[in-house]
Amino acid sequence: MVHATRERVADFLHAARPEEIVFGPNMTTLSFALSRALGKTLAPGDEIVLTRMDHDANVMPWLRIAEDVDLTVRWVDIHTDDCTLDMDSLEAALTDRTRIVATVHASNAVGTINPVKQIAAMARAASAVYVVDAVQSAPHIPIDVQDIGCDFLLCSAYKFFGPHIGILWGRYDRLAELPVYKVRPADDRPPFRWETGTASFETIHGVSAAIDYFAWIGSEFGADYYPDRVGRRALLLRGMEAIKRHEQALAQCGTYLATLGVPTRSVDSTAEACRVVADRDAPGWVALAGPTTGARYGLVPLAEQVADSTDSVTTFVLVRRMAPGVGRSDDRVVEVNLRDPSIRLPKLSPHEPPAPLVATS
Repeated sequence: MVHATRERVADFLHAARPEEIVFGPNMTTLSFALSRALGKTLAPGDEIVLTRMDHDANVMPWLRIAEDVDLTVRWVDIHTDDCTLDMDSLEAALTDRTRIVATVHASNAVGTINPVKQIAAMARAASAVYVVDAVQSAPHIPIDVQDIGCDFLLCSAYKFFGPHIGILWGRYDRLAELPVYKVRPADDRPPFRWETGTASFETIHGVSAAIDYFAWIGSEFGADYYPDRVGRRALLLRGMEAIKRHEQALAQCGTYLATLGVPTRSVDSTAEACRVVADRDAPGWVALAGPTTGARYGLVPLAEQVADSTDSVTTFVLVRRMAPGVGRSDDRVVEVNLRDPSIRLPKLSPHEPPAPLVATS
C-alpha cells in the first residue's frame, strides 16, 4: 500500500522513481530534516540564499542551520509594486560560496508564481542545491520535478484534498548520500532512511485516494486535454487542467462582481464556503453566491446547506437569467439572506464550472 502511494505521488510530481518520495508529519518537519542533513555537509562561511517572499517553513529551517554552522544568509528581495521576485537581486546573491538556494514556487501570501525552472538553472550554474516549497502550487499547477531541475521539492497533501501529511521529493542520489538523522535499525536506503519511526499508514493511504481523485477529474472532465499522453500521469495532467479552467471561470465571476462595485462586508466564518443558490420565486434565474470578505470573491458551485448559528447570513450574489436558446440575457446583483426559507439549494454538480462572464456597460 505504501509503495503504491509512492508510485501515485511519483506520477503526481513526475519523479523518476517512487523511491524518491518521502512521507513525513508535515512539510515543516521535513524541511527541518532536510536542512539538518544538508547542514552536515556545509562549512563556516558557506552561503544560503533565501527570499523575502517565502513562508517561514522554508526560512527558519535554513536560518537555524546558518546559526549552527556559521553560514552567511543572502536575501532576495521582491518588487513591491507587483509582488514578483527580484531576479536581479537573486543573481546578485549568488556567489562561489553559495551552497543552497531555497525559494517558494507559489507565494502563500500574494499568489505570485515564481520561475522555478529559471531559478534551478541559476542555482545549478552556481553549483548550489535548489530546494522548492511547492505547498501552495501543488493543488493548482502540474508539478514536473524533472523539468524544473530542482534537487528537492516539498508539498503538503492536505492542500490537495488529502490528509495532513508532508511530502518530500529528492533526487535519489542525494537522498542516498546525505547524512540524514536516523535511528540505527532503520533501513539505510531511500526513502526509508528519511522516514523516522512508525509510518502514518492511514494518512499515507489517504494520499492515494486524493491522487486518485485528481485522476478521476481528469477522466471525467479532462478528455480534451493532453490527448497525446497516456497512463496515470496523463489523467493527473488532465485533472489539473480541468481544475485550472474551472478556477479561471470562477476568477472571471469575481472580476465581474468587482466591476459592478458591489459593496463588501465580512460574514460569519461558517458561511465562508461559497454557494450556488436559486430563488424559487424566479424560475430560470441562477445565482452564483459567495460571501465577500474584503475585496476577495470566491464563487464555487457547491450545494451544501449553510451551517451557522445565526438566523441571518447575508451575502451579495450575482444573479443570471438564462433564456432558452439565447443564453445569458442579463445579470443583476442582489442581497440574499442564505437562511431565508424562500431560498432553495439545487442539486448541481460541484465540478460544473460557471460560464465565463463578460461585463456589460
